[in-house]
Amino acid sequence: MREAGDYANTLEELASARDSDSAFFLFAAEEAIFIALIVVYACPFVNSFSSGKADPKVVPEDIRLFDNGSEFEILHGRIVDLRNTELVHADWAKHHTELITDNQQYGLKREYSRAN
Repeated sequence: MREAGDYANTLEELASARDSDSAFFLFAAEEAIFIALIVVYACPFVNSFSSGKADPKVVPEDIRLFDNGSEFEILHGRIVDLRNTELVHADWAKHHTELITDNQQYGLKREYSRAN
């Protein structure tokens, strides 16, 4: 969680820099850091197939993470789902591609759009 917090703080710093007139802002860096934040945050909450070498999955109920049923539980679920379907496992429903050309000289070309 400390690493996820570091990424969140970095995003906040980039947002502050973007708002200043003299700052240079890298949009691709912001997206990459956001993706890293999601992956790192969700990691403890998903199963790992490591033959018992990785830390066991953290179950929020076991550590009473959301005892008060707050909106953070909904956000947590959305982040873990986003990690599983759009970032790490690239669910076909979220990452559908379409054939653009089938050219003998250049091969296949596919159009791909990342879910926003």
